[in-house]
Amino acid sequence: MQKTKIIAEIGVNHNGNFKKAIQVIDRAKKSGADFVKFQIFNAEKLVTLKAKKAPYQRKYEKSKNQYLMLKKLELNKNIFKKLIKYSKKKKIQFLATPFDLDSLDFLKKQ
Repeated sequence: MQKTKIIAEIGVNHNGNFKKAIQVIDRAKKSGADFVKFQIFNAEKLVTLKAKKAPYQRKYEKSKNQYLMLKKLELNKNIFKKLIKYSKKKKIQFLATPFDLDSLDFLKKQ
């Protein structure tokens, strides 16, 4: 019988902060997760400056539009390389959901 694999869905809960992303990886590992899963995207490729936020986003997030909100949550490729390396060091598997083709191409090369 195979062991169930646990994926810690981090998504963008690092709030665009590298240090917080590292802390969440550490917590996932400590909790017994087998994988950490992030979201990788380029805000410019997802929304325009005119994209309005959904009602739930307006309630909890102060940015005036979706682009600015997503831009604050975006991590650059160099940070993702560091997170992948850190995950390997901590012996937890790394996953990420890409939201654009450039992000997909980046992940395929890692």
